[in-house]
Amino acid sequence: MLDKKAERLHNQLDWIGLDWIGLDWIGLDWIGLDWIGLDWIGLDWIGLDWIGLDWIGLDWIVVMFISFLI
Repeated sequence: MLDKKAERLHNQLDWIGLDWIGLDWIGLDWIGLDWIGLDWIGLDWIGLDWIGLDWIGLDWIVVMFISFLI
């Protein structure tokens, strides 16, 4: 039950844009999870990213675009 609540909360956060205006913009995603690889071996593999932005393609488009800019 707790897992379902956490999953629902994660989906809500993605859709209302907290990922966009939160971690990504203040740089925690860039200098934290992405650089030390936790994003790749962590959230992605347990499926949290898959059920969120990745499925609609926004995560890949944004990450690749921002990475290109940097």
